[in-house]
Amino acid sequence: MSNYINLPLSGLEEPLSEMEQFVQDTAHRFAEEVLRPAGPVIDEMSAEDAIAPESPLWKSWPRSAVSSPVPSASVTPTAW
Repeated sequence: MSNYINLPLSGLEEPLSEMEQFVQDTAHRFAEEVLRPAGPVIDEMSAEDAIAPESPLWKSWPRSAVSSPVPSASVTPTAW
């Protein structure tokens, strides 16, 4: 007998609220359009090159939640 539970993409609670759906759609779009293309390139780089200022990693920064149009979702690196 397995303890595995097959959950849908959105988790345990459905339907999603409008805000939850917006967050899920935004995260998916960011991963698909920004992170997925950059991932293989970064994977082939050395650790030093991957975090260098010219790395594709930092090109994705302006499109992340840090620059979100929703003020409450904005985070600055100094907050970390």
